Amino acid sequence: EITAVRISQTGLRYRFTLTIYRDTEGVEFGQGGVFNFGQGRTIGPTLTALRAEAVDNLVSEVNIGNNTSVITIQFDHTFDAPGVYVISFTEQNRNPQIINLGGGASEELAFHVETAIRIQAGDGLNNTPVLTIPPIDRACLGSRFVHNAGAFDADGDSLAYKLVTPLQDRGIAIQT
Repeated sequence: EITAVRISQTGLRYRFTLTIYRDTEGVEFGQGGVFNFGQGRTIGPTLTALRAEAVDNLVSEVNIGNNTSVITIQFDHTFDAPGVYVISFTEQNRNPQIINLGGGASEELAFHVETAIRIQAGDGLNNTPVLTIPPIDRACLGSRFVHNAGAFDADGDSLAYKLVTPLQDRGIAIQT
């Protein structure tokens, strides 16, 4: 997930937090990943490059059990002008044999996550929603699966959800 917090009262400076939940028996993080601010600036494609641009040069990985770790990395960026920006992270790090992605050839598909922010003149400090419940559930074949992300918006904005086709890059949907 990617969250954004406006950190300047007078400018268009934001702090972005990228949170990745990783299967510790699966793929590594930072092997070709690119963080894109949607305004021409990108960071990556190596873990060294990501760390060099991160706030305090910090990439945190914490094992949370059940063969899962959570990776957190923050970047600051100042936008040139108001507008709508799509901020994304793309990396070739999917686990193999996810049967509903690419017919089971999921390792050939890049992992992609994005968020959009709208910056309007006169807006105050508006932030993206935060997901408060980690997506580390285990689903069972043939059983209904439910996950409540626990979305919370500190600004009091109304929130809505919709299912979308997973992407493998900006504007490129995965063919299932």
